[in-house]
Amino acid sequence: MAVHILDFCTFFNVQLLVLSLLFCLRLARRKLFWVRFTAICLPYLAIRCFVTLTEVARVGWFSGGFILCFLWVILLLWYCFQTSLAQAFFFTTFAYTGQHLLYWLKVLLEISFFPSGRELRYYAISFLMMAAVCLLFYFVFVRRYEKENLTERNDKSLLLFSLFMLLVVNVLSQFSQNVLGETQVVAVCLYGILSCILLLLVQFRIFEQSRTQREKEIAEQLLYASEKQQHLFKESLDVINLKCHDLKHQIAALKKIDCPEERRAVIEEVEGAIIICDAVAKTGNETLDVVLTEKSLQAEKYGIRLACIADGKLLHFLSTAELASFFGNLLDNAIESVKDAEPEKRDVFFSVEKKGEHVWIHEENWCGTKLDFRDGFPVTQRGRDFHGFGVLSLRLIADKYRAELRMEQRGEIFYVDALFPFIA
Repeated sequence: MAVHILDFCTFFNVQLLVLSLLFCLRLARRKLFWVRFTAICLPYLAIRCFVTLTEVARVGWFSGGFILCFLWVILLLWYCFQTSLAQAFFFTTFAYTGQHLLYWLKVLLEISFFPSGRELRYYAISFLMMAAVCLLFYFVFVRRYEKENLTERNDKSLLLFSLFMLLVVNVLSQFSQNVLGETQVVAVCLYGILSCILLLLVQFRIFEQSRTQREKEIAEQLLYASEKQQHLFKESLDVINLKCHDLKHQIAALKKIDCPEERRAVIEEVEGAIIICDAVAKTGNETLDVVLTEKSLQAEKYGIRLACIADGKLLHFLSTAELASFFGNLLDNAIESVKDAEPEKRDVFFSVEKKGEHVWIHEENWCGTKLDFRDGFPVTQRGRDFHGFGVLSLRLIADKYRAELRMEQRGEIFYVDALFPFIA
């Protein structure tokens, strides 16, 4: 019984799945996770009861069964976890190389120490090697990716190299199994082990370059946001000065008016001038209050009605900079979109509320421009002031917390929805 259990743990598909799932430990699960997981696994297990991987799509010494298993794991990750196909492909390819490292170690173990046949010690050592490689894999590679939060960057060099890795390790292992003799297999084992380690390190290096590029983008975005913030602060100050100027003249006019009706009309104008006091938001989050107050003043300048229903306490996990950047860019894009619209269309609404196990941020505004979408996000010809660095900032923050960010246009209304995992 113990032999069968240990042998099962050394199967190709089991090792590939375990190593791939290591990358998903902190990924958010999709709804009905276990139903999805079972729906993907049961058909595969049923087929595997009657067909071996080596006999599937076989051409000479090459079998396509391992590639099909690889595609099955990609589908499982994508279907069960909140991740993209590109990211699932990257995770599985990395795991595929790790599995082949295990395979070469196991072959070398069998040839060197168990030439007469497998026994319990062989399976026990194979299991311990798998556990050791999994731990090494997790602490050296997976945790690094968790910290840097590899996301849907669609890095072509990373994906192309991952595909190259897949082909190399698959062809190399099948060629050695079916063509080479025992003496040659030992040499190929050593070559395979070194190749797998090298491939993992090279892919890791490519990721590091990708991370450096991401940091550069963040720095550019922060610089742009700083310049934009100075301009917006000046606009807010201009609005306050204008209100104070109007208020001074209206108070002076009150002193000279004796007619009750005229006095009442001027008092109403004064009330309108001091509406700036109502612009101070109170959501339960000080940083969000500051952002909303500033954006309310900007909206007032353009005659925009900014409505908000927000429980700011739900956003405690976001830093001050993240809150200012996320909601600042979200509302800047909305104000930019409606400021030149007809007066009755100058409405911006957004809300923050708890929805199940998520914090739901929703924003909607009028948008008369027909937007083109690429990778689920809008692209326009108006430059980065509209949907450039602002959207990049939203995506970076959403990616950091593994939130789901969606943007869409239905008719003349533009919608933004973000689902952040709820953190108590």
